[in-house]
Amino acid sequence: MLAAAQSHSRMRARQGLKAAEVVVEFHLLRQEIWRAVRAAVTDHAPTDSVIGAEMLINDALDGAITLGLIALSDYVEQVREEFLATTLHDVRQPLTALSGAIQLLERALRQGPPDGPRLQALATRMDGAVAQMLALLETLAERSKVALGSLDLQRAAVNLAAVVRDVVAQAAPDDSARVVVTAPAEANLTGTWDRRRLHQVVSNLLGNAFKYALPGTPVRVTLSADAAAVTLQVRDHGIGIPAEDLPHIFARYHRVANALAQGTVGSGLGLYLCWGIVEAHGGQIAAASGGAGQGTTITVVLPRGPHDPAPAA
Repeated sequence: MLAAAQSHSRMRARQGLKAAEVVVEFHLLRQEIWRAVRAAVTDHAPTDSVIGAEMLINDALDGAITLGLIALSDYVEQVREEFLATTLHDVRQPLTALSGAIQLLERALRQGPPDGPRLQALATRMDGAVAQMLALLETLAERSKVALGSLDLQRAAVNLAAVVRDVVAQAAPDDSARVVVTAPAEANLTGTWDRRRLHQVVSNLLGNAFKYALPGTPVRVTLSADAAAVTLQVRDHGIGIPAEDLPHIFARYHRVANALAQGTVGSGLGLYLCWGIVEAHGGQIAAASGGAGQGTTITVVLPRGPHDPAPAA
């Protein structure tokens, strides 16, 4: 009962339910259990046995509610502490770079006539460090929203092919030249989605493909659709994902073993954010790989609207 109550409460918290709504679910469960009991108990059942069963069920559900609320509170506190710890760790690097650039700038100003190109270079370094820090804070804030189930979507009519084109156009020239996009000319690739969030998903998936694919190999983006959903696939010919890592690929802070072995930089939050954004849209995201060195395919299925059922990936 402890495990079931904790698991249910954590799952519903990730899906955005508040404590009061979780309690209502347990109360509805109590009613359904009693409806089943009444249907099964005969008219000749001893009254004391029926009353005893009712007390047992009520005590069990009251205990489950208490355990569920405790698990929910612990989960929220865990997310907050993880957020603070990660923020301190990740923001330290750009702050250190910014501090070093400021010290160099002060030293250059004290040494005599200003050296314009050098000062401009230092200002560029400072601006880059600030931009990196802001991007980290935005990522961490989004991660926290996903973990707490509070990711708000600004839905509007969005064409997924247009989002892909925007992301490719913003990539480095060498990277964008590798992208091969395939989409049926007659396919309707539009849905009611949050454009900014989907831009994050596509940008992250393509960024990973560029990072992990072998030099010179293509990154294939395939778009397809049916009446209910639009599907996006991103496939690279890179380092692949070992079988033992596949079940955990969308977990917070998870880094694939072979990526760590080759020293590739990453926070372990990108695919977790993609999972949270896709799930908030009612969709599904899945990863497939033949193993190390066999490349990776990420599949995203997005229902066209907020009320459409998410089809199986």
